Amino acid sequence: MRLMLLFSVLALALTSIAGERPYAPSTIPGKKWQDVQFKVVKPKGGHDLPKVLAQAKAEGKFVFVQVGRENCTNTMQLWHMLADGRVALPKTFLYADISGDDEEMRRAFDERFTIDDDGFWFPYVVLVAPDGSQLASCSGRHTPAEYNAMIKKAVDDYTHFPAPNASAR
Repeated sequence: MRLMLLFSVLALALTSIAGERPYAPSTIPGKKWQDVQFKVVKPKGGHDLPKVLAQAKAEGKFVFVQVGRENCTNTMQLWHMLADGRVALPKTFLYADISGDDEEMRRAFDERFTIDDDGFWFPYVVLVAPDGSQLASCSGRHTPAEYNAMIKKAVDDYTHFPAPNASAR
């Protein structure tokens, strides 16, 4: 336990030096995924939710927020789908890759967003408009076609029917 605490403090210290927030390790005990045929390929994204949302607002971009866990197969599958292009984020999107085991980022997520379905399974996905409003959400395992359709519908809906207070944000 002490070793884990020491590692966490060291990781935070190194992060503040580097300036980039790391993806928090899993708090679930046990071995990481051992199947060598399922090598984790993660897309590039920010791990600091408020920072990514501020960047999106400044650049007028949407955000694809994924909250997951490093040893969750559903989370890994979405990472793969994003990394290999089966889930295609338009150039108007930023990607926020948030660890559900990072208490600070999980709190930042919970303060801003809700999951429309039951929200029992990782990953949680929320699509955010350039003005910071939540457009769509889902949890658990989905197909690339389902994610792509959710992205298209959210962008189309926002483009054709912007939030009433969008200019006030």
